[in-house]
Amino acid sequence: MKRLRVRADQVDRALAKRVMDYTDPMIELTCRALTRCGDEKIILPAALLAWLLAPPRNADERAHILKTLLVVAAIDHASKYLFSEERPDRINHRNKRKGVPRSGTGRDAFPSGHAIHLGALASAICRFHPRSRPYVLGATALIAGTRVLLLAHWLSDVLLGLTGGVLVEQAVWAVSGNQTRRARR
Repeated sequence: MKRLRVRADQVDRALAKRVMDYTDPMIELTCRALTRCGDEKIILPAALLAWLLAPPRNADERAHILKTLLVVAAIDHASKYLFSEERPDRINHRNKRKGVPRSGTGRDAFPSGHAIHLGALASAICRFHPRSRPYVLGATALIAGTRVLLLAHWLSDVLLGLTGGVLVEQAVWAVSGNQTRRARR
C-alpha cells in the first residue's frame, strides 16, 4: 500500500531550524527524560495498572481512560502505515547535531504518537477532574513540546496529534454512553 505523503510547511521548518540553532546536550538530556512520560510504552501499562487497582468508585473513570488509550494506540499505529513524513532531525543540519538525537523511523513523523496519547489522556483526566485542568494542560504542553525540541516531530505533527487525541477521547466517551451513566448519579 502506498503511503500518503505529508510535508512540513515553512513555519514548521523555520521553527525546527531555530531549535537546532539553540539546542545543546543539556536541553536534549532534559527533553529526553520528559518525553518518556508521553510514550505509549509508559502510558498504556500505567493505565492498565490504574484500571486493575482502581477502587470501585473510580472504575468507570479508569475504564474510560484505558479504552480511550487502546483506541488511540490502534489509530497511532495505523497512521504510521497510512502517512509518510520525514522527521525534522533527518532534514535540518544533518552534520551539526548539537545535542539532537536521531528519533524513531525516519518517515514516521505524522502524526506525533506521543501527542495523540497525551491529548487523549489529558482530555479524559480533565473530564473527570476539571479543577486540575490548568496543571494537566500545562504538563501536557510541556511533554508534547519536547517532541519539537528533540526534532522528533514538526510543530504541526504535535498540534494535530494533540487535537486528534482529544477528538478520539470525545468519540470514545460518546460511543460508550458514559454521559448517561454519570448523569444518573
